[in-house]
Amino acid sequence: MPLAEVMRLLASTGQTGMLTIFVQREQLLYGRIYFSAGQIIHGEANQVTGLDALLQLARAVNADFAFEEHGRTTADSLAAYPPQRLMEQVHRTTDEMLAFYKAMPSADDTPIYTSKESELDFEASPEDLSLLLLCRGRETVVQIAQSTGRTVEDIAYALARFRLAGLIECQAHPIPAAEVPEPPPKPEPTKKLPRLWRGKPIE
Repeated sequence: MPLAEVMRLLASTGQTGMLTIFVQREQLLYGRIYFSAGQIIHGEANQVTGLDALLQLARAVNADFAFEEHGRTTADSLAAYPPQRLMEQVHRTTDEMLAFYKAMPSADDTPIYTSKESELDFEASPEDLSLLLLCRGRETVVQIAQSTGRTVEDIAYALARFRLAGLIECQAHPIPAAEVPEPPPKPEPTKKLPRLWRGKPIE
């Protein structure tokens, strides 16, 4: 269940307590959101609090949740925000992250630079921009990672941003068909040698 839906459920039922968010793959603590009578009053993630923490938590699309009714806090970094507005922002951020993960190419995909005119709506480092020169439709993501000395995950992350901006397209890496050997040439028909008698041909 997405974080926005969990928050909506807790808010609509007037819950008081602490919602803990864990990273699903490693079950590590990622952050907490506090509720008071259905009001979202505080959020924290790592060393960030308030709205920034809430939006950071919304980017954890593969997460687990645990709610404790007796969780309390004296902080109120989110108390001034209407709950509906907070949930809308969380929902929008989660949708953006889902679209981002969907745009990430697989290790065997082949990125191709498109000729479409597009403007970057994000800052890209020179190192990431240089990847566009390698998007020639011949190298897979794995091969690009090997040639640049970067990890596959790092390359896929950078290419996903370019893909969402419409600068590249990705296609599955074609598996080369097995070469079928050509049949051997047909032997030339043997010529029948004429029979000779005293140097003259005979029938």
